[in-house]
Amino acid sequence: MSGLNRERNRRIQITGANLTHGHINIGGHYDFFPQDSLGAPRKKVRRGVPILIELEGMNGVIESDIGTDAKTGKPRRQLRNRTWKTFYAHQNIKAGDWVCLERLSERRYRVRAENGNGQNGTKKTVLEFFAGIGLVRMGLEPDGWRVVYANDVDAQKREMYDAHFGDADKHFQLEDVHKINAADLPDAILATASFPCTDLSLAGGRKGLRGKESSAFFGFLQVLRDMGGRRPPLVLLENVPGFLTSHGGKDFEEAMRGLNELGYAVDPFILDARWFVPQSRARLFIVGSALGDSSDQGWELLSPSRVRPGLVCDFVTSHPNIRWAIRGLPEPPKQAEKKLKDIIDDLPNDAPEWWNKERAEYLYNQMSPRHRAIADLWISKRVWSYGTVFRRVRQQPDGEKRSMGELRSDGFAGCLRTPKGGSGRQILFKAGYGKYAARLLTPNECAKLMGAEGFRIQAPLNQALFGFGDAVCVSVITWIAEHYLRSVVCELERSKSEFVMS
Repeated sequence: MSGLNRERNRRIQITGANLTHGHINIGGHYDFFPQDSLGAPRKKVRRGVPILIELEGMNGVIESDIGTDAKTGKPRRQLRNRTWKTFYAHQNIKAGDWVCLERLSERRYRVRAENGNGQNGTKKTVLEFFAGIGLVRMGLEPDGWRVVYANDVDAQKREMYDAHFGDADKHFQLEDVHKINAADLPDAILATASFPCTDLSLAGGRKGLRGKESSAFFGFLQVLRDMGGRRPPLVLLENVPGFLTSHGGKDFEEAMRGLNELGYAVDPFILDARWFVPQSRARLFIVGSALGDSSDQGWELLSPSRVRPGLVCDFVTSHPNIRWAIRGLPEPPKQAEKKLKDIIDDLPNDAPEWWNKERAEYLYNQMSPRHRAIADLWISKRVWSYGTVFRRVRQQPDGEKRSMGELRSDGFAGCLRTPKGGSGRQILFKAGYGKYAARLLTPNECAKLMGAEGFRIQAPLNQALFGFGDAVCVSVITWIAEHYLRSVVCELERSKSEFVMS
């Protein structure tokens, strides 16, 4: 066996023989397992160090190792433990279907079905409201979700969505959410809504949930209401953390009670993109679930943590009039493995993206003495250093307000924004070897900062920057799909099964 490959997932196709004999083929995937999991031909002689395998939607864990051929000494094509028949039946897996083998840690794995169906035919389908350029979709799809309907009011975002996915004509409705006819929507089990944050953020003046743009939330709520018994049993909302405190918390309370009235128990938590990618981007997420009326609201799981800081816990405990459904969540990564320097496009020095000397010098002179001292230190080094700069209007000691260049030097980009009116565009500052240079972040760099590496971009600069600045981090959505939605879908299947049996 070769060294452990650091890929997170492998796909394996199930054959008729696998179904008959109750095993799973791992030929060609030996590098996905630790070398010491390889044992002797007979377990009584020597077992390999065991690996643990969870089966999606089932309780218990398989403990197994990999045997070897007595003649050749090569690894066998199957894991030693053959208890897969129950899993195949549980997930309604047929010959030709695929499963995903996912590494959770060095010695722990999970196997999940990729045929899109669970034991009762539940399909992981999504209605994607406020879809933008489709980064929520991009984050959900690796976990087997399929978008059957998407909506946004911005034609330019739809263009970017279609340039990447190529299927907007099939399911993307360009329309104001207040004008959507719920009767025209397909059935799905999840509705996502990354509704406008403009009136909930500090930058937007804090007009609140009734503001011109953020009030689109009520349009989304009305669509769910109009769907009646067809409304999805799960919803996922995304917005800025300021949603919690807007109008003294009254806006958030109104929104949560609105979901309660539709049958959803709610669970808020905060994730920062910097735990996954080199961009600081804290966002509030709310999962609403309509899986039956339970008096257990998960209070014992509510304690201050990175995902539920004191601000979230205090709001929950101070609002017993809201029906909560708090779930335990694993610890997210401490921070992204990559830093800003790792995602920078390698542009030649004469590339047109780089600013001319006068423009770069003007930016340098806009920096405060503290930020300029950092820039000077970088310039003096015999290595390239990278940081991002935002221009902000700051009041000076003399009382005047001036535009200042603020250099971020911790290896992370600031939060990507929408470049309305030319502001909010993040600047890359590069320094070393006695010189410095500056330019705007490229659309491709913005894609990587949003966890959307490989996104196909055919839009002009400002359109692309707007699309990514007004989107959701792909890596964060994937984490939610894996560590939250997956278990809720399993509960949904169980609840359907119990209903049928009763």
